[in-house]
This record gives sequence, structure tokens and C-alpha cells, in this order.
Amino acid sequence: MIPFNKPAYTGNEDQYVMAAMRSSKMSGDGQYTHLCQEWFEKQIGCKKALLTPVCTQTLEMAAILGDEFA
Repeated sequence: MIPFNKPAYTGNEDQYVMAAMRSSKMSGDGQYTHLCQEWFEKQIGCKKALLTPVCTQTLEMAAILGDEFA
């Protein structure tokens, strides 16, 4: 059983966190965001995947897209 409140630790997290901190790009649209988006695009087979750093931006994007298709 994997506890829901215990994050997985593979051993690479420390170097990734330090690399992100050194890049001065701690909020969305950084190197790891782009890598994640590319991974999702390949795994799902979609044309474009977009990650948002906070839920508010996701809701705003959904509202804008909802207006486009209404």
C-alpha cells in the first residue's frame, strides 16, 4: 500500500529542485514544465498539452475555451 500523503522519492528530486532553483524560473513555463508537457503529448498522443502552475489559471482557461465553443 502506498500512503496518499507520502510522496514518492526516486533519488533524482534533489538535483531537479536545485536545477530549477538555479534557473531563476520557479513558476510555470520553465524547463521542467516544457519537459512535462512534451511527455504528456507523447503519452496521450495529443497535439499540445498545457500545464498551469495554479488552479485559478486552469479555471480561467476553461472559461475562455468554453466561450469559444459555446
